[in-house]
Amino acid sequence: MKQLFPKLRKEIRVSILIVSCLLLWGFVETRHQSKTCQKLVISFAQDTQLDNYFLDEEDIKRLMSEDGRHTIIGEAHQKLSVKALEERIRTNAYVAGCQVSRNVKGDLFVQITQKRPIARFVRDEKPDFYIDSLASLMPVVRKYTSRVLTVTREDSQELPNFELETADKQLLHLLRALYAEPFFRAQIAHIHVDKYKQAYLYPQIGKQTVEFGSLFDIDNKLKKLKVFYDEILPLKGWNAYKRINLKYDHQIICE
Repeated sequence: MKQLFPKLRKEIRVSILIVSCLLLWGFVETRHQSKTCQKLVISFAQDTQLDNYFLDEEDIKRLMSEDGRHTIIGEAHQKLSVKALEERIRTNAYVAGCQVSRNVKGDLFVQITQKRPIARFVRDEKPDFYIDSLASLMPVVRKYTSRVLTVTREDSQELPNFELETADKQLLHLLRALYAEPFFRAQIAHIHVDKYKQAYLYPQIGKQTVEFGSLFDIDNKLKKLKVFYDEILPLKGWNAYKRINLKYDHQIICE
């Protein structure tokens, strides 16, 4: 019996401690939920914000309030679902990710990561659109135009299928490779793909048409193009050639 009472006293102390913690947590949570949102702090991830101005703070506020249908500032915390706010923000095609959090003072913090376009597809009969490196499609907006290369496809006004169509997959590979190389990102202004799936590249500087050929062996063709810009043009001058052919293995044909 003597051994039993100390054990019971210990269990009672632990039970009292647990109950006290639960009561304290409930009290703090009740006070927290009764607070209202006093301030909204919106920030954009720096690596996706530089020269990328499709979204601003007002756009995020409109998304959070669903164009004014919901109150944010002054609203009680218990009526503001962090998950619901994040879902509203993610409906925008230019949002790659978002995180909403709040503090005990009643402030809401919103961190936004934007998608970054790598190319703009131009269509005669249907709206243009941008794509990012993950092949996400984004509509063109009036407030900002991204300075990325443009793409036209002679045989299709439809949206590309980057998952199933081989030619579209290879085109995406080319766009990613061009964007990843700073020199090409600055130099190549436009790509045209004809009805035979042959690609032509047009530079920002110089009068050359680069006959890229089929959308295969892309990396080797870009290596040859870099040799042309690094070794041939400095000797011959930027306007010495009008046609550069990269179609053939181990050859650069300049005319």
